[in-house]
Amino acid sequence: MQVFRDYHRKVSAARTARREVLAGLPPAAHPDDVNRLVWRHGETVRARRGPAVRV
Repeated sequence: MQVFRDYHRKVSAARTARREVLAGLPPAAHPDDVNRLVWRHGETVRARRGPAVRV
């Protein structure tokens, strides 16, 4: 079992990344391309939000 302290932060960034990527793509985009773009954009979203706060 693994525990990620920043799980909710990562999920939130992933949702934001997917929403932002899908907003700029045509509906017929290939799923593999969409996934790659979402992963890449997720890094941007996390960087934009700044470092995780450690408790």
